[in-house]
Amino acid sequence: MRDRIGEIWNNLTIIKFDKAVPKKQGGYRHFWICRCICGTTKSIVYGNLQSNSVKSCGCLKSKLISNKNTLHGHAKNNKVSTEFKTWSSMIFRCYNSNCNNYKYYGGRGIQVCDRWKNSFENFLEDMGLKPSKSYSIDRIDNNGNYELSNCKWSTKLEQSNNQSSNRIIIDITGKEYSSISVAAKSINMKQSTLYYQLIGKNPNKTNLKFK
Repeated sequence: MRDRIGEIWNNLTIIKFDKAVPKKQGGYRHFWICRCICGTTKSIVYGNLQSNSVKSCGCLKSKLISNKNTLHGHAKNNKVSTEFKTWSSMIFRCYNSNCNNYKYYGGRGIQVCDRWKNSFENFLEDMGLKPSKSYSIDRIDNNGNYELSNCKWSTKLEQSNNQSSNRIIIDITGKEYSSISVAAKSINMKQSTLYYQLIGKNPNKTNLKFK
Protein backbone atom coordinates (compact mmCIF):
# COMPACT_ATOMS: atom_id res chain seq x y z
CA MET A 1 0.00 0.00 0.00
CA ARG A 2 1.35 3.39 -0.97
CA ASP A 3 2.17 5.89 1.76
CA ARG A 4 -0.27 8.81 1.46
CA ILE A 5 0.88 10.92 4.42
CA GLY A 6 1.21 14.58 3.47
CA GLU A 7 -1.11 14.47 0.46
CA ILE A 8 -3.49 17.43 0.23
CA TRP A 9 -7.02 16.95 -1.08
CA ASN A 10 -9.01 20.17 -1.18
CA ASN A 11 -9.16 21.26 2.49
CA LEU A 12 -7.87 17.97 3.89
CA THR A 13 -4.31 16.82 4.58
CA ILE A 14 -3.59 13.14 5.21
CA ILE A 15 -1.64 12.75 8.45
CA LYS A 16 -1.66 8.98 9.10
CA PHE A 17 -3.13 5.62 8.08
CA ASP A 18 -6.20 4.43 9.96
CA LYS A 19 -7.45 1.04 8.75
CA ALA A 20 -8.29 -1.22 5.80
CA VAL A 21 -11.87 -2.55 5.64
CA PRO A 22 -12.67 -5.52 3.33
CA LYS A 23 -15.21 -4.94 0.56
CA LYS A 24 -17.97 -7.47 -0.12
CA GLN A 25 -16.92 -7.66 -3.74
CA GLY A 26 -13.27 -8.09 -2.81
CA GLY A 27 -10.40 -5.76 -2.08
CA TYR A 28 -10.22 -3.16 0.66
CA ARG A 29 -11.39 0.33 1.46
CA HIS A 30 -8.47 2.23 2.92
CA PHE A 31 -9.24 4.80 5.59
CA TRP A 32 -6.80 7.62 6.32
CA ILE A 33 -6.83 10.13 9.17
CA CYS A 34 -7.10 13.58 7.63
CA ARG A 35 -6.72 17.01 9.18
CA CYS A 36 -9.16 19.59 7.88
CA ILE A 37 -8.29 23.27 7.38
CA CYS A 38 -10.57 24.01 10.34
CA GLY A 39 -8.37 21.84 12.57
CA THR A 40 -10.68 18.81 12.88
CA THR A 41 -9.30 15.31 12.24
CA LYS A 42 -11.45 12.63 10.63
CA SER A 43 -11.04 9.14 9.16
CA ILE A 44 -11.93 9.24 5.45
CA VAL A 45 -11.95 6.63 2.68
CA TYR A 46 -9.19 7.44 0.20
CA GLY A 47 -11.48 6.88 -2.77
CA ASN A 48 -13.75 9.66 -1.53
CA LEU A 49 -10.80 12.03 -1.51
CA GLN A 50 -9.85 11.07 -5.06
CA SER A 51 -13.41 11.53 -6.33
CA ASN A 52 -13.76 14.91 -4.57
CA SER A 53 -16.93 13.65 -2.93
CA VAL A 54 -15.39 14.65 0.41
CA LYS A 55 -13.65 18.03 0.53
CA SER A 56 -13.62 18.76 4.25
CA CYS A 57 -14.50 17.25 7.61
CA GLY A 58 -18.02 18.57 7.08
CA CYS A 59 -17.39 22.18 8.00
CA LEU A 60 -17.99 23.30 4.43
CA LYS A 61 -21.59 22.20 4.71
CA SER A 62 -22.07 24.32 7.81
CA LYS A 63 -20.35 27.25 6.11
CA LEU A 64 -17.76 27.56 8.84
CA ILE A 65 -14.99 27.55 6.30
CA SER A 66 -16.37 30.64 4.58
CA ASN A 67 -16.29 32.61 7.80
CA LYS A 68 -13.56 35.20 7.45
CA ASN A 69 -12.57 34.62 11.05
CA THR A 70 -12.01 30.87 10.66
CA LEU A 71 -8.29 30.19 11.09
CA HIS A 72 -7.57 33.90 10.59
CA GLY A 73 -8.86 33.76 7.00
CA HIS A 74 -6.78 30.74 5.97
CA ALA A 75 -9.82 28.98 4.58
CA LYS A 76 -11.90 31.13 2.31
CA ASN A 77 -13.97 30.32 -0.75
CA ASN A 78 -12.79 26.70 -0.59
CA LYS A 79 -9.14 27.76 -0.99
CA VAL A 80 -6.26 27.48 1.45
CA SER A 81 -3.62 30.05 2.26
CA THR A 82 0.06 30.00 1.37
CA GLU A 83 0.86 29.46 5.06
CA PHE A 84 -1.29 26.32 5.13
CA LYS A 85 0.36 25.03 1.95
CA THR A 86 3.78 25.63 3.54
CA TRP A 87 2.74 23.67 6.63
CA SER A 88 1.40 20.76 4.58
CA SER A 89 4.45 20.65 2.31
CA MET A 90 6.74 20.68 5.35
CA ILE A 91 5.05 17.56 6.71
CA PHE A 92 4.97 15.91 3.27
CA ARG A 93 8.72 16.16 2.65
CA CYS A 94 9.58 15.01 6.15
CA TYR A 95 7.26 12.00 6.42
CA ASN A 96 6.34 10.79 2.95
CA SER A 97 9.07 8.79 1.21
CA ASN A 98 7.27 9.33 -2.12
CA CYS A 99 8.15 13.04 -2.00
CA ASN A 100 10.87 13.89 -4.53
CA ASN A 101 12.81 15.84 -1.88
CA TYR A 102 12.29 13.34 0.92
CA LYS A 103 15.96 12.30 0.88
CA TYR A 104 16.97 15.85 1.79
CA TYR A 105 14.53 16.06 4.70
CA GLY A 106 12.90 13.02 6.32
CA GLY A 107 15.40 10.78 4.60
CA ARG A 108 18.23 12.32 6.56
CA GLY A 109 16.39 12.61 9.85
CA ILE A 110 14.78 16.06 9.63
CA GLN A 111 11.51 16.06 11.59
CA VAL A 112 8.68 18.42 12.46
CA CYS A 113 8.16 19.12 16.17
CA ASP A 114 5.05 17.57 17.71
CA ARG A 115 3.48 20.98 18.33
CA TRP A 116 3.52 21.74 14.58
CA LYS A 117 3.16 18.27 13.15
CA ASN A 118 -0.22 17.79 14.74
CA SER A 119 -1.64 21.30 14.44
CA PHE A 120 -1.67 23.96 11.73
CA GLU A 121 -3.10 26.35 14.31
CA ASN A 122 -0.01 25.98 16.50
CA PHE A 123 2.26 26.46 13.49
CA LEU A 124 0.44 29.64 12.50
CA GLU A 125 0.45 30.94 16.07
CA ASP A 126 4.20 30.45 16.37
CA MET A 127 5.33 31.56 12.90
CA GLY A 128 2.74 34.21 12.12
CA LEU A 129 1.87 35.31 8.59
CA LYS A 130 4.45 35.48 5.82
CA PRO A 131 5.65 39.05 5.17
CA SER A 132 4.67 38.33 1.54
CA LYS A 133 4.07 35.33 -0.72
CA SER A 134 7.72 35.46 -1.83
CA TYR A 135 8.80 34.25 1.61
CA SER A 136 9.12 30.60 2.57
CA ILE A 137 10.00 28.71 5.74
CA ASP A 138 13.73 28.51 6.44
CA ARG A 139 15.59 26.42 9.00
CA ILE A 140 18.39 28.43 10.63
CA ASP A 141 20.37 25.24 11.19
CA ASN A 142 20.02 23.14 8.04
CA ASN A 143 20.67 20.03 10.09
CA GLY A 144 18.02 20.92 12.66
CA ASN A 145 14.32 20.13 12.80
CA TYR A 146 11.30 22.24 11.98
CA GLU A 147 10.53 23.97 15.28
CA LEU A 148 10.06 27.55 16.45
CA SER A 149 13.61 27.98 17.74
CA ASN A 150 15.05 26.92 14.36
CA CYS A 151 12.66 28.45 11.82
CA LYS A 152 11.89 31.82 10.27
CA TRP A 153 10.27 33.25 7.16
CA SER A 154 13.01 34.06 4.63
CA THR A 155 13.49 35.31 1.08
CA LYS A 156 15.31 33.18 -1.51
CA LEU A 157 18.47 35.21 -0.93
CA GLU A 158 18.34 34.68 2.81
CA GLN A 159 17.83 30.97 2.28
CA SER A 160 20.79 30.86 -0.10
CA ASN A 161 22.88 32.55 2.55
CA ASN A 162 21.70 30.06 5.13
CA GLN A 163 22.60 27.12 2.90
CA SER A 164 26.16 28.45 2.90
CA SER A 165 26.14 29.46 6.56
CA ASN A 166 27.87 26.29 7.72
CA ARG A 167 30.73 26.68 5.21
CA ILE A 168 33.95 28.01 6.63
CA ILE A 169 35.34 31.26 5.22
CA ILE A 170 39.09 31.96 5.15
CA ASP A 171 41.23 35.00 4.32
CA ILE A 172 44.69 35.22 2.74
CA THR A 173 46.39 34.74 6.11
CA GLY A 174 44.53 31.50 6.67
CA LYS A 175 42.27 32.90 9.37
CA GLU A 176 38.96 31.08 9.48
CA TYR A 177 35.43 32.36 10.04
CA SER A 178 32.64 29.95 10.95
CA SER A 179 30.04 31.49 8.63
CA ILE A 180 29.33 34.23 6.11
CA SER A 181 27.63 36.33 8.74
CA VAL A 182 30.65 36.19 11.05
CA ALA A 183 33.06 37.00 8.20
CA ALA A 184 30.88 39.89 6.97
CA LYS A 185 30.70 41.37 10.45
CA SER A 186 34.48 41.21 10.81
CA ILE A 187 34.99 43.39 7.73
CA ASN A 188 31.96 45.62 8.32
CA MET A 189 30.15 44.45 5.19
CA LYS A 190 26.56 43.45 4.59
CA GLN A 191 26.11 39.69 4.58
CA SER A 192 24.30 39.76 1.21
CA THR A 193 27.10 41.83 -0.36
CA LEU A 194 29.75 39.39 0.81
CA TYR A 195 27.68 36.41 -0.28
CA TYR A 196 27.36 37.67 -3.86
CA GLN A 197 31.11 38.30 -4.00
CA LEU A 198 32.00 34.88 -2.64
CA ILE A 199 29.80 33.03 -5.14
CA GLY A 200 31.21 35.10 -8.02
CA LYS A 201 28.07 36.99 -8.95
CA ASN A 202 29.90 40.27 -8.18
CA PRO A 203 33.66 40.96 -8.27
CA ASN A 204 35.29 39.82 -5.03
CA LYS A 205 36.82 42.93 -3.46
CA THR A 206 37.73 41.11 -0.27
CA ASN A 207 40.50 38.78 0.80
CA LEU A 208 37.95 36.12 1.69
CA LYS A 209 36.88 32.89 0.05
CA PHE A 210 35.15 29.62 0.86
CA LYS A 211 37.47 27.05 2.39
